[in-house]
Amino acid sequence: IAQFFHIELAPDDFFHLAVGTPPVLDGATGTLTWDASHGYEKLTLKSASATEKLTLDMKGNHLDVIDSELVGADGKTVWSVANTDFTDVGGHRVPGKTRFKSPDQKQDLLVEWGDSRQLNVPLEDAKFALAAPAGLPMCGQTVNLTPSKTQP
Repeated sequence: IAQFFHIELAPDDFFHLAVGTPPVLDGATGTLTWDASHGYEKLTLKSASATEKLTLDMKGNHLDVIDSELVGADGKTVWSVANTDFTDVGGHRVPGKTRFKSPDQKQDLLVEWGDSRQLNVPLEDAKFALAAPAGLPMCGQTVNLTPSKTQP
């Protein structure tokens, strides 16, 4: 992910961004308020290490995460995410565009996810088979690592 998008992000966190569900703080307590000017729910999660703020659009029986921001205990923004253009993919609401910012890493990434995204694609068993390269010892075999007398 860092190589292609120039941001340091765990694969699971990247997946959360792709489906519009940013990771949330473990062991956090929450406060929910109403933003009447936009018609959004505002959720603030607090833990000992950080605070996360989420804006949720729950109109039309959806749960769209409009934006989310993680602020460390030092008061500095660790990352922020903003989602727009929500659509349905395989029965799930996902953003059409996601903007990810990581001020500490000086990164700002805009992703337009496109129309070919699929979720929960079945994988063939062959994708999980790995053939060992030729010449490697098989599991359980003893390998002699001492040099032979004919080698210098």
